[in-house]
Amino acid sequence: MLAVLLSAGMLLTETLPVFGTENTEETARPHQLYCTVLGDSIAKGYTCDKSWMENYGSLAAKEIAYSEGCRYIYHNYARTGLDTAGLNEKYLSKQDVQTNLAKADVIFKENIKKIMDEGVFSENARPVYQSGVQANSKYVTGAFAEYDLSKGEFPITTLRPIPIKSAIQEIFWIYQDQTNDLSVLNDKYNVKYWNDWEVDGTGTIGERYGAVVKKHDIIRKILKQLEENPWNRRNVISLWDYEAFENTDGLLPCAFQTMYDVRRVDGDIYLDATLTQRSNDMLVSHHINAMQYVALQMMIAKHFGWKVGKFFYFVNNLHIYDNQFEQAEELLRREPTDCKPRLVLNVPDGTDFFDIKPEDFELVDYDSVKPQLKFDLAI
Repeated sequence: MLAVLLSAGMLLTETLPVFGTENTEETARPHQLYCTVLGDSIAKGYTCDKSWMENYGSLAAKEIAYSEGCRYIYHNYARTGLDTAGLNEKYLSKQDVQTNLAKADVIFKENIKKIMDEGVFSENARPVYQSGVQANSKYVTGAFAEYDLSKGEFPITTLRPIPIKSAIQEIFWIYQDQTNDLSVLNDKYNVKYWNDWEVDGTGTIGERYGAVVKKHDIIRKILKQLEENPWNRRNVISLWDYEAFENTDGLLPCAFQTMYDVRRVDGDIYLDATLTQRSNDMLVSHHINAMQYVALQMMIAKHFGWKVGKFFYFVNNLHIYDNQFEQAEELLRREPTDCKPRLVLNVPDGTDFFDIKPEDFELVDYDSVKPQLKFDLAI
């Protein structure tokens, strides 16, 4: 007997054939797979025989993902009986799998659930809400994700709308304009959210981000290094500048380091990037930050006429603020849309880094769940 969890929240018990009994070797060494059935944001584990998976594995499932440990993820069951049309499908392998559920949505829900179930509360928190109340959070440490951009895996959730346009404009403010001047961000890009971090009426965010990029001439140096030897292992952008921190007040950089490497595969050069972030507001800015730095990776790749490869994302402290728990539960209840969002940079290969414009980017096939959620930001 096997219980299958339906998307409507019902448990259906069915009698299924027993496989492998006629093969003594198969009986002696049964292929036990760990199956995770997801429905209504409830996860239940079932152990099933490999032959059963081969013959009845689809069961009208919208999405099947295969990863290390033979872990199957079934999403959106919509059935009341056996789906014979799906029998005898090709057994999925790590190489064969193509999922309908965006990888970013899977990771997003897993991270939310992990923080809510296993996270610990901050103490002596620095930020405050606009009301002046201390902004504590629940957090986990050492969160890592990998996306293969060349295969259409982009770090953007469909569970809520992500403001990708302003996110990319912020990257231009930092790495093209190379300034900390809020008037540039406000007037040139009409982006206002950094105004809450203005330092002492200076009209700036202190000697941070773009000011540090300009101070060390970082973009020119990184492009020069990659041009002279693409395979060098020293392509590091670091915004962590202790001298700058001592010179002025200001929010210390959250996304503070990126590293770049190239790979040649079948004659094509792919640019990989790693983003390291000390702290990240999971519900509000996780996908904003990730997509910003994917955009920067694409700009550097286009400069040289390379393809974008993998994007690695490490967050040291991944948190949900204590006034966002209701929104977290709402996101867990939401079902992702059936789309494959990807970011496209519509300029010719070899376009100079500084000639690329924010409007050259296009987010394709992005359909997010609405309505948008509201958040009281921690400052």
